[in-house]
Amino acid sequence: MAQFHIFSCRRVDSTHTDFEVRLTLGSLAVGDRFRCYDTHHPVDYRIERIDNHDETQTLHCDGWIGFDEQFTEAILDTEQSDRPAGFRYPPMPK
Repeated sequence: MAQFHIFSCRRVDSTHTDFEVRLTLGSLAVGDRFRCYDTHHPVDYRIERIDNHDETQTLHCDGWIGFDEQFTEAILDTEQSDRPAGFRYPPMPK
């Protein structure tokens, strides 16, 4: 299980996406899967490679993205596969 904040995401090609993330709980590994939502449409990703940086990681994933930065600012929980855990929009302020 992992929770992470997406700082940036971009299309690499028609079937691959790179995510710049910061983990807030747990860890991620090659082969892990997670789901993002663009409004009502789920989009699944599988991690193919991870590049570690000082405070962030770049996740190189198999999975499409509609446009660059589509899921930027989202906070995801890999245990959750329904909305709003993977919703594309950042959480509402409390």
